[in-house]
Amino acid sequence: MKPLPSRTKQIETFTVQSEALSIRGVIHLPEKQPAPCVVCSHGLFSSKDSPKFIGITEYLSSRGFVAIRYDHRGCGESEGRIEDTTVSGRLKDLESVIRFSMQHTGCNGKIGLLGSSMGGYISLFTAAQIPDLKPLVIWATPFKLSRKKKDFKEKGSPLLADGFYEDLKHHDLADVLPKVSYCLILHGQDDKLVPFWHADTNHEHLAEPKKLEIFTGGDHRFTDENHRTRAMELSGQWFEEYMQRG
Repeated sequence: MKPLPSRTKQIETFTVQSEALSIRGVIHLPEKQPAPCVVCSHGLFSSKDSPKFIGITEYLSSRGFVAIRYDHRGCGESEGRIEDTTVSGRLKDLESVIRFSMQHTGCNGKIGLLGSSMGGYISLFTAAQIPDLKPLVIWATPFKLSRKKKDFKEKGSPLLADGFYEDLKHHDLADVLPKVSYCLILHGQDDKLVPFWHADTNHEHLAEPKKLEIFTGGDHRFTDENHRTRAMELSGQWFEEYMQRG
């Protein structure tokens, strides 16, 4: 779990093991350390190097947080095949990255989670399992995942194996959301991939404190520059309120 040589003074690359697979990530360090840490989890077919996740982690670091982005198994630079993705596997990936963050000298022991789409989905399960992980910010996150293969097909991406759908039977957010608090939900009103009712239902089931922010005309990826900037600002404010001042 030792960090690899830094790319720059304030950025380090790292590798952790998750079920014998190498999971690779990047840690952004603020000027003042140790500091609270935010672990950021990407969506199903995305990666840590998407412009959105680079922007999120750079922004959080500029506000005084240690910010981590990483590739799930089968994505980006991590080992494995995307076809073999399961929610259970991604939960193990996130757990491995959290252990790494707890050991890093730049982190002060306070850890929050940020996730987009399926990254938010697994962050909710993880927050329910580890109560000390708070606060939490989720972008465009589903309450339920479809069991139809056609709903997980993106241009240029392979179909997921049957194991993904079998594994889904063991995961139901309705069972765990009452255990999750300090959660901010950010969701586009015109999200076609994850319709807005998912955000409304997540918010209904969560424990207090919680907050739902709606982006009028917003899509799944927050592609509107003003929406993305505002989402990052709201995320930073939420983490500051419950980590830096708490």
